[in-house]
Amino acid sequence: MSLKTSRLSPRIWRLLGIFILALIVRLVYNIYIAQHRIIDVGDSFYYLSAGRSLARLVRESQSIQAFFGQLCAAAQYAPGSLNSFSSLALSDRLLIDGPIYPSYLAAVFLVTGKALSTAALNVHQLTFALANSLLDACLAAAVAYLGEISFGLASGLLAGIFWCFYLPAVINTQQCYGEPVVALLLTLFVVALFRLTRGRLTHDDTAQFADTVATARSKSFLFSLIGGVLAGLVMLAKPAFVVLPPLLLALHFIALAFSGRLRRKRLSLASMFLGVILALAPWLLYTSTVTGAPRLIVNRAPGYNLYIGNYLPTDGWKTWPVVDGIPDSVADAKRFIVSEFDRRPLELVSLTLRKIPRLFAGVWNDFHLSAFAVSYNLQNLFQALYLLLATLALMIFTAGKLRGVKPFSYSAALTMTWAVAFHFIYVLFEPVPRYAFTAMPLVLTLAAAGLVAFARALAAVPSKKLRQRTAWQYLFLILLFAVFSSALYCFWTPVGLFVLLVKNATQLRSLSALLVFTIFICLGFGFGRLFKRTNLGGFLCYWIGAKTFLLTALVAVCAALSEPAYLEWSHKLGGATTATVTTHLALPDLGGSEPATVFLLVDAQGEDGPPALAFTLPDRQRVSPAPISLYEVTAASKDIPTLLNLQGRMMDRDQRSFRQWWLFPIRAKSLHFGGDNLITVMAAQPKAKVKIFGDYVKPSPESGACESADLPSLTSFSWSKGFLTADCRDPRVYENCYFRGRATAAYLNAERSTEPTAGALRLRVAVPMLGRAVTAANLTGQNLVLFDAPAERLVSGAVPYSLLFASPVKVFSTPVASASRLHFRAKLRTIHPDVPASIAISLDVGKARTQYNPVWLPSCIKLEKEWREVDFTTVLPADTKYWSELSAHLLLSPYQSDRFYLHGKETLRDAIYVKDLRLEILPPLNPGGRPSGVLKLL
Repeated sequence: MSLKTSRLSPRIWRLLGIFILALIVRLVYNIYIAQHRIIDVGDSFYYLSAGRSLARLVRESQSIQAFFGQLCAAAQYAPGSLNSFSSLALSDRLLIDGPIYPSYLAAVFLVTGKALSTAALNVHQLTFALANSLLDACLAAAVAYLGEISFGLASGLLAGIFWCFYLPAVINTQQCYGEPVVALLLTLFVVALFRLTRGRLTHDDTAQFADTVATARSKSFLFSLIGGVLAGLVMLAKPAFVVLPPLLLALHFIALAFSGRLRRKRLSLASMFLGVILALAPWLLYTSTVTGAPRLIVNRAPGYNLYIGNYLPTDGWKTWPVVDGIPDSVADAKRFIVSEFDRRPLELVSLTLRKIPRLFAGVWNDFHLSAFAVSYNLQNLFQALYLLLATLALMIFTAGKLRGVKPFSYSAALTMTWAVAFHFIYVLFEPVPRYAFTAMPLVLTLAAAGLVAFARALAAVPSKKLRQRTAWQYLFLILLFAVFSSALYCFWTPVGLFVLLVKNATQLRSLSALLVFTIFICLGFGFGRLFKRTNLGGFLCYWIGAKTFLLTALVAVCAALSEPAYLEWSHKLGGATTATVTTHLALPDLGGSEPATVFLLVDAQGEDGPPALAFTLPDRQRVSPAPISLYEVTAASKDIPTLLNLQGRMMDRDQRSFRQWWLFPIRAKSLHFGGDNLITVMAAQPKAKVKIFGDYVKPSPESGACESADLPSLTSFSWSKGFLTADCRDPRVYENCYFRGRATAAYLNAERSTEPTAGALRLRVAVPMLGRAVTAANLTGQNLVLFDAPAERLVSGAVPYSLLFASPVKVFSTPVASASRLHFRAKLRTIHPDVPASIAISLDVGKARTQYNPVWLPSCIKLEKEWREVDFTTVLPADTKYWSELSAHLLLSPYQSDRFYLHGKETLRDAIYVKDLRLEILPPLNPGGRPSGVLKLL
């Protein structure tokens, strides 16, 4: 064996070991742990559609001419327009999604030989998960290699291990998004760039790898060509990345020149340029054919994303229903942003800063899944640790005083930092952590290098006692920064510390902002003192640290000053507590025109389902009405229940357990209109766990005019805000809601408190606006029983017929009024509590037996070995006058459908017991007329 081979072999074995470790972790997760299939909605659906169409074209084309003839069909819509964004034509999809990721998916289809006519994500989902696992294992090896050539052997190994166990990467092998592929391409490009420049710095560096002059030249050409091809692929992978490779190339050479290491300029720019041409030429030729002009940028509707991300009324969130006035071009979106900046510059700047944590503070884990017993919140904590370590690594390598650090590390750290900082471009749009995923391999590489550098710096401290004390202080500051940052971005607020001192919103915000700013500045000074003690200081080091901590403090201050959620409080009812909340509710006089039934509108959240609340009303009557989601009875977007059901199924939660506005129907006579109402709110059952929300700031004094307040929207819903970022508390944007009746002071545990301690409770009264009366017979005063099964029954996955309850023999001919309520009640328990149960109900209506499937059924039901009473009500649609000839079908399953697809054999042992089951239709809440879908907020 030659000297060269013996020196390279250990590196190969190290990288192979990292690859195998990463692959094993991902295979274990996908084969044994994962309980959910890939979700084919949104971008994932369009990516898969393009990949499937491309694979079908390859498989079915009779000749090369036929393949290119269909591939180069003219685009149906202008690239980047809103119409093109939802088009399924292959040309439109490639222009929007680019050629890189659809080609990868098409290759998976073709290599595995999967049928293209079936739903790819049901039975075949494991195919994509395994392909993604193999790809991500390659990325782990690339990260290890990048760390080794940049910062040394120890940093490379640690970086590879970091990526092996970086859980967002593991979890998202279950998804079909292009970011993992782009992350691999970007990392490989940086590797090629560093390997080329690092190997040609000095004669000694070249000799270290035992390269002859001829070998060095051939490697120079090869790495330049490969780097050029990778640069071109990165440019085609994402629209924003079209300028990233040339920018990194220029910045890297500037860093090399600044560090004094650029002694030999033998980089073959011609060969790299040739590689870029080889990658871009086919795409330019293709776009010229299908659009009439060559297009370099992959156009994913930037005008739409730019407009939404800077739309102040929705705080930069994409909402359902979609906001009006969305432009079709980037130029129109830019003009809109300029006009907004002229009118409200501070608000727009604040929004831009607050979007930074939306991009980086949370991990890419859209469904908040745990993996290997690590929860979503703990994953966010590790994310903060990685980001802080990466920042400290940059500070250390710019200090230039650390022994054992290779000279090349300075320029490598700067180049990787610039690549990470480039992702801040997404702050101009609607950022989510998925967009920052492509930066995380570089972040983890820097974090590993920073950790190793810390260890070396501590080892250089002469005194053992001082070394131990410094290590504990470093650990304390790092953990404190990570915990505080994670809590802050998840809406922890210091407002409650000052609520007893002041009641003014401006003062509360100012004090909170001052406290947050002080904490971050103190953390910065703490790190500065420790850096000085460990001989890591330097002008550039302190300058970078000061900028970082000031930016972090500024982001936190902007959130404290302008984020409405920081002025709200929450209070838990039920469970281990017996707490109650009493509030005064002022209502206007309606002149006797109020209907028989009104609704108490409450901002609340139940732990396992709808919030079970009870109310003591002014007439001293205690009522516990069944809650109804506001989205059910208003003209909300049809996408909302679909998105909530999807989120609930993937998180193994009842989608009704997500925070929203809830309606509790009560008799109007129970309230005093035109005066004050004393209402006490409590948990309806001892075991019920409910959280209610209110505002710290006391309402304005009594006024005859309509009042307004920043409240969670009654109409707008944002999936991104609710689930896709670190701001994962509330899927509703805040808006000005106008009302006349309002809650005033709230008293917690009123029997022991005489002073208001929490400001105002979010409790309102809504009145249904009635349409014309139903002429057919209603279910006035009676219930229509569809199923009544009081006897105990076993529902087993091993006995398929036990899942489906037999349909009633007779068809009910009694006319059922629209807006009637479908009510399900049963007692359930399970043998294996770790698996959630599910329920499906369908109704056959009319002589044509048209099928109707309620959309507000619980997405999953968490059961225990003890009996649990499951009770829910959903409102039938109000778009018809009445329903007739009704029959029902009920499917009760002891497992989720995803579990059946992924772990079919395990579902054979799943079983639940059911008794006292009853499915019935209740009369409408207002039998004298049918609701028009409009609620009037008093």
